[in-house]
Amino acid sequence: MGEFFFVLNIKQNHLKLLYNTMKNYFNKFIYIYLFFTVLFIPSKVPSETIKPYDYGIDMDQLSDDLLELPDGIPEIYVTLKGTLKLNVLFEEEENSICYWVLQLDVPSFQIACTTPVWGYALSLKEIMKTTNWHEVQLGLEENMEDFCKKNVNCEVLVGGFLFHAHTAHHHAPFVLDLKEIYSLGEVFQ
Repeated sequence: MGEFFFVLNIKQNHLKLLYNTMKNYFNKFIYIYLFFTVLFIPSKVPSETIKPYDYGIDMDQLSDDLLELPDGIPEIYVTLKGTLKLNVLFEEEENSICYWVLQLDVPSFQIACTTPVWGYALSLKEIMKTTNWHEVQLGLEENMEDFCKKNVNCEVLVGGFLFHAHTAHHHAPFVLDLKEIYSLGEVFQ
């Protein structure tokens, strides 16, 4: 019986080592991806000229299928790229409501509009009915505010868990539970 637990313990240690090794390689891959995408692939998104056609969307063939993650499948971590913006819902001296969004580039929009999510899910047809279908509202911690203020209107790469708008506090069809945000010279995790 003791040999069984010894073998089990060795297998668990090997699995932990394998997991940590894979995690390190994945992180290195992300940094290489960041370097090439931020430096060599332009993704300026002028909001007044954005058309669904430019994003590969045929408005006549939108799906009614909900982008719902099946039970038992873990939440999907996504990495998205775009322009960081501060949107103002309304502005008064004491009661302004502002929120951070990422205006998605085309490849990131394709990721966002095909990623199934947990909980309340929208269809692509419902997403495209919104005026800001190309934006992701960022759910960020207070300690990320300074980074965002320094990088407003800049290209950034964000990572986190995507979900769809389902309350009055959500002002874009996509919302991201932000875990990481990257800019050219600065990383915040």
